[in-house]
Amino acid sequence: MFFRVASAILMAAALAAAPAHGATIRLVTNPWPPVQGPSMPEGGPSPAIIKAAAKAAGHTAEVTFMPWKRAKAMARAGSYDGLLAAWYTEARDRHYAYTQPYYSMRVGLMAHETFELRRYETLARLRGHRIGVLEGWGYPKPFKTAAQLDKVRYPNPEAAVDALLRDRVELVAMVESVFRHHAARMGAEPSAYRMLHPALMTPDLHVALSEKNPEAERLARALTRGLRRIKANGTYARILGRYGAMRQLSER
Repeated sequence: MFFRVASAILMAAALAAAPAHGATIRLVTNPWPPVQGPSMPEGGPSPAIIKAAAKAAGHTAEVTFMPWKRAKAMARAGSYDGLLAAWYTEARDRHYAYTQPYYSMRVGLMAHETFELRRYETLARLRGHRIGVLEGWGYPKPFKTAAQLDKVRYPNPEAAVDALLRDRVELVAMVESVFRHHAARMGAEPSAYRMLHPALMTPDLHVALSEKNPEAERLARALTRGLRRIKANGTYARILGRYGAMRQLSER
C-alpha cells in the first residue's frame, strides 16, 4: 500500500513539473522584415525557429502579427501567451518569463555616410542632431531618458527610415539589418549609410511568456529545451540557411 501511494505521489510530481503536453502556444509580435513578417515564407526566420523549437518540445506555436505597441498590450493582458522576438528589459521582466535567447542584434544610430560623426564618446555629443526613434522600443535607459537629445518618434521602422532618407532627421536609432532592408526597398543604396560607434546595444531575441498564463515558466523552459534540440540536430542552421538577410545578425 505504501509503495502504491508513494508511486502515485511521484507520478503527480512528475506531471506537475512538465508543461501540459501538446500545448498550443499563441504568440504575438510585429512585422519586422527581414526578421519576420506575415508576407514572408514561414513568417520569416524568427517564427520559423520558434515553431520548430515548439515542435521539438512536443508543442505547437502560432504567431499573429500586429503593431508592436498593441502586441505588447495584448500579451501583457494575457490575450496571447507571449511575445515573439522580444528583448529583455527590466520593465518587461516583471511581467514575462523568458526563453533562452535565439538571436542577437545590433541596435545603433544609423546615419548617411556624409554625416559629420563616425563615433561618439557620450550622448551629449549627439546634442543638436535630430534623432528618429521608434515608439514602444526598449532602448537603453540612458538614451531613452536623455532629455537633452532631440528625438522624433515614429510608429514603425519604415517611417523612421523614410525620414532619414528624406533628411527629416539626421540619425535613426534602430536595428542595423532592419534599416538596410527598408532602405533597399525604398530605392536607396544601403552602403551609403553606416552605424555610428559604439552601438547603443546588442540585444538578444527571446520569446517572452506572459505571467498571466500560469504555465508561463514551464512553457519558457520547454521552448528553451526545443531550441537546444534544433540547434543540436541541425534544424536551426537549416532554417537560417533559407534566409540570406539573417547573415547580418549574430547567431546564438
